[in-house]
Amino acid sequence: MRSGENLDPWGFHELQTIPWSSYLVDAVDPFLLYTTWYGGLARSRDGGMSWQTLEDAVYPLAADPVRSGRLFGTQATVQDGGLLISEDRGDTWSPTPVDTANFVLVNPAYPQYLYSGFAYRGGSLWRSGDGGRTWVKSRWTHGSLWDLVADPRSPLGLYATSWASLWHSEDGGDTWKE
Repeated sequence: MRSGENLDPWGFHELQTIPWSSYLVDAVDPFLLYTTWYGGLARSRDGGMSWQTLEDAVYPLAADPVRSGRLFGTQATVQDGGLLISEDRGDTWSPTPVDTANFVLVNPAYPQYLYSGFAYRGGSLWRSGDGGRTWVKSRWTHGSLWDLVADPRSPLGLYATSWASLWHSEDGGDTWKE
């Protein structure tokens, strides 16, 4: 975020009247920022000095840590919307087989390994080993999926929490040990 003369400390001067709820910084271009608000997605290409409201009602969930302008999001107008991918900085979005999504995890050590799904009402978990081109539904049967963290030592290693348990998977979520 940038600050400067006649700007608020965070540089959101154009979005002051819009209640924003979260933001993403592009992993490659630090001047490319995204924020969510009650209508969807806004983008800044100049480090927050100016903002563009995008037409699609999409909430971004994660930015690709390797490819600039690649975003993962979910439909803001549909409760429990599916996972969408943008290759062009949020201008257009393509659907994926992931039918409900409220999180995306990109393994920081192996960024081609992605995990997405829905954390509540029983939970669901999907994985991709090719950067999001194809997806496989994992076997999560332990209730609501509260948190998911990638094991930095393994592309398929995961740690997850459910209601009162900590789980570990060494195979991308096909099997879990408490």
